[in-house]
Amino acid sequence: MAQGALMVCLGYILFTACGPLIDSSVRFNTGGDVQVEPAFLQYVGDFEAEYGQRIRGISMMFDRDGEIDEMAGGVVAFCQPALRRIIVDPQWFWGDSDWRREIFLFHELGHCILQRGHRSRMMSNVHIPVSLMHPSPGTGLDRETYKKYRTYYMRELFGRTKK
Repeated sequence: MAQGALMVCLGYILFTACGPLIDSSVRFNTGGDVQVEPAFLQYVGDFEAEYGQRIRGISMMFDRDGEIDEMAGGVVAFCQPALRRIIVDPQWFWGDSDWRREIFLFHELGHCILQRGHRSRMMSNVHIPVSLMHPSPGTGLDRETYKKYRTYYMRELFGRTKK
């Protein structure tokens, strides 16, 4: 019995020395096809609530391979549409505010889930983006301005505004 337990422990050490094959911090939804780091669950849930349906076939994880470091400056997250994968810079995520995390994560989910491209226009009267799909979605927004326009942004993102 003790020898069996020793073999299990030895096997665990051998097979996880370079890191687990499956990241144990990643959670799966009930459909089993959405991989989301625990830190993103709130934002994915909020996105689903605004979208009105569950999202499927996506992964959302922290950058562990330095992919963001290799990109042009200012990138804090990006979507790989063909893979339906979102990579997020952990330093940015843990260092920024909740409302800014929402803006940027909804922006990336807009690419991967809604197949939305960028919209570069700004609102002329207040000089803030007309969409969270702006190439720099947090431009001109502070917490109070985002709170004031959040309903508008959700309607625009999910296609519930008049064109």
